[in-house]
Amino acid sequence: HSSQLIALNTLANTPRLLLSMGGIDAPNATLHVLDVLKKSVNPPITTVLLSPKAPHYKSVTEFAVKHSAWLTHIDFVDDMATLMCEHDIAIGAPGSTSWERACVGLPSIVIALADNQQTICKNLEAVGAAISVELEAISKNLMKAYEQLIADYSKMRTINLQLCDGQGVKRLMKHITQLFSGSLTLRLATQL
Repeated sequence: HSSQLIALNTLANTPRLLLSMGGIDAPNATLHVLDVLKKSVNPPITTVLLSPKAPHYKSVTEFAVKHSAWLTHIDFVDDMATLMCEHDIAIGAPGSTSWERACVGLPSIVIALADNQQTICKNLEAVGAAISVELEAISKNLMKAYEQLIADYSKMRTINLQLCDGQGVKRLMKHITQLFSGSLTLRLATQL
């Protein structure tokens, strides 16, 4: 997907936003973000990805029904890369999905939901790939971060594409193959 996206450095008048705070989102950051976005004069066209297993699933789905003019909710996706490619920007937790967003060049606002995500937030922000907003400061700082992301869209998109090219497995397999100099063979798991 990444190679198809390199030329797409312009942003639509109404950006398409993917909001995905992980499958569970225990602190309900999703609804806090949506509450801020609804106050915008022109809310972005938003897709929320949230699992039915999330403790606040019902409140988010009810919100989505009330605001269906600009908001769509989905609870599962088979192909996250394609979903990401259908959007211009993202708001999400800074877990492993951060690298998927980077791979497809999706500039993001990241909100740490746990202490172990703070370092990822800081590192992504330090290189210009994302803008970090504290969980407790969503209502105060989200729109400022959103406006900054829109202003820096092209630069952030380019940085994300440079950050993660999606070729890690190929490089790893090449290295492993060289290490074992032909003494390594792969077979299907069903052939054990």
